[in-house]
Amino acid sequence: MKRRTLAVVVALAVSGPALGLALAQCSGDKELPPANALSDQKMNEVADERAIAAAYGSIPHRRTRYDREGARMSGAENDYLASFFRHVDLAMVQRVRLAERITLGGGQDEHGLDYPVILGGLAALQPPSSLREMHELVVAAVVEQQAVLADWKRSGKTTFPRHDSRVHQASSKLRRAYSLLMSGVPGAGTHNKQAFFDYLCALDFI
Repeated sequence: MKRRTLAVVVALAVSGPALGLALAQCSGDKELPPANALSDQKMNEVADERAIAAAYGSIPHRRTRYDREGARMSGAENDYLASFFRHVDLAMVQRVRLAERITLGGGQDEHGLDYPVILGGLAALQPPSSLREMHELVVAAVVEQQAVLADWKRSGKTTFPRHDSRVHQASSKLRRAYSLLMSGVPGAGTHNKQAFFDYLCALDFI
């Protein structure tokens, strides 16, 4: 793989192929409007979207967005999954940003403060009963990732702690969550099933 930037090198060091499948380059994203033309809420959404697109490109990993219109399910299930995957994307951004910063010898910057916000948002969601175990597994995986990053930063080392048992425990939880997601949403459609994989694979450490 061509190493175009240091960010790519760093991300590859901490985000190898997950779930046994090879990573692919991200698909192109639509051009976003300038932030100064938007409301405060929209500015935050644009900032988040740019950060998410950059993180997928840095890993690199294919990005398949959840398509609400293509899913055959109840409105409540659809709303839950749309919000759930947004939080998954934001958790992935934190993982990539902090890992890059630590690998480059820096400390945990202000973006690390987003973990409590993301976890709080996930806790506020109400998954359908068929997806409750999946949801809990993803939350537990994000908590473990946060702990790994915090301990890695405190260690003063720049090499990713790949052999930390929590790295593998979090990965196992995400794999199990993917299986539950695939079986728990039979009406998702082909596109969204690919999205399920891409969201959780991109979140995975390994």
